Amino acid sequence: MYKSKREPTITIITTTPQERKNRKKRKNDKKRGFFFELILIFLVIFSPVFHGSLTPAPLSVIQFASFALLLSWGVRLIRVSGSEVIYPSSTFFVVLFFSILIFQLIPLPTVILKVISPSTLALYKQYLPDFTKSGFYPLTIYSFATKREFLNSIPLFFIFFVTLNIIEKRGSFNRLFLTIIFWSLALSLYGVVKRYFLPIGEEPYSFSTFGNKNHFAAYMVMAAPLAMGYALLQRERVKKYLFGFIAAIICASVFLSLSRAGALSIIFSLILMFFLLKKEGTATGRRWLISAAVLVAILVLFSGIGPIKERFLKLQMAWLWRWNIVQDSMPLIKDFPLFGVGWGNFQYIFTLYKKFISVSYYAHLHNDHLQLIAETGLIAAFFYFAFLVGLFREIFANLKTRRDPFVKNMVIGGICGLLGMVFHSFFDFNFHIPAVAFLFWFILSLIYKCSYTHFRYEKEDH
Repeated sequence: MYKSKREPTITIITTTPQERKNRKKRKNDKKRGFFFELILIFLVIFSPVFHGSLTPAPLSVIQFASFALLLSWGVRLIRVSGSEVIYPSSTFFVVLFFSILIFQLIPLPTVILKVISPSTLALYKQYLPDFTKSGFYPLTIYSFATKREFLNSIPLFFIFFVTLNIIEKRGSFNRLFLTIIFWSLALSLYGVVKRYFLPIGEEPYSFSTFGNKNHFAAYMVMAAPLAMGYALLQRERVKKYLFGFIAAIICASVFLSLSRAGALSIIFSLILMFFLLKKEGTATGRRWLISAAVLVAILVLFSGIGPIKERFLKLQMAWLWRWNIVQDSMPLIKDFPLFGVGWGNFQYIFTLYKKFISVSYYAHLHNDHLQLIAETGLIAAFFYFAFLVGLFREIFANLKTRRDPFVKNMVIGGICGLLGMVFHSFFDFNFHIPAVAFLFWFILSLIYKCSYTHFRYEKEDH
């Protein structure tokens, strides 16, 4: 019997020029997004490796990477039509802040200087050999130090604003958060092993890769609540236990670093997180937080509580020493109230005001917020704090309207870590450590953008 053979059908899919153009655009966007992420991941990993990037070489690498990030984003803005620039509503305040600091560098006639900062004029008269009444002098007593602070700080704000504009998908947020969490875990484990198992040649004040245990603690105070937020986000019990354990290790490393201010700050962060979760009505989250706190206590007790107890017994002496610095800096603020003594100039003038007996040289006030007021003046400091308060207000306002578990848990974790860092900076100079300052502004940019972003839970987003 004859059977007819059917010819195979060939389906030809044609695409329009516009579709091909859109496909190419998506491919290029993906490549650019990968490049931006790669730079940010590099900065997270590299910044704390060499004593928190305090030395010129690693600091230059961070500055170069941040400028490369800014340049790449600028090129994308030019090449991609219709690109929108995202910036917080309080950006105006930070513009005013930097405008006043630029004003500090402008040479002014002595007539104006006498009106707006008579103490600055008095310093020039007393200590400048070639001072003349007809001369022009800046508000900052040492211009080089102010320019150096600009060069160190501007890249951090570049990273903040560029991150707001380039990180969009949930997968990108997820990868960046995980990079911070796992790298913080690695630094914590390295610090504990180095201090307690390989103590030979260990510097007494250092911990992990940081030259000072307090700066290590400040870094981990931001990372630990973030790890806890990620743990609360997980639905699978194994992952929840894993990230809860990671958060507990990071918290325990803060105590084991023997940083008293760090220990108080991590306690402050976890208490704040407990109340925020309570406000959100997350009973499960609060139970996990309490369990993590118990685990931290067990880890600390297992490692030995003796050194920690010894450090806290000396707390009164440490607070008295810091109080002496704060007390002697008050006349400095009183003499330079409006425009300060010059950004980055505290170390060059504090010896004139120091009354307590000490052979130490004080480059920092050990209170970042007060030092900012002393160096930049009340006006610039007001604009800076207004910018920060504006950012946190927006984040809290957005958090009230969100139901996405990823957004709520990561933003709450980020907020608690950052506020813990702000609390810690009342007792130290963490914002003068490039790695710590970078992580602060980077996490702030991530949670600010995350609080606004409504994710599409599709395969391409992960």
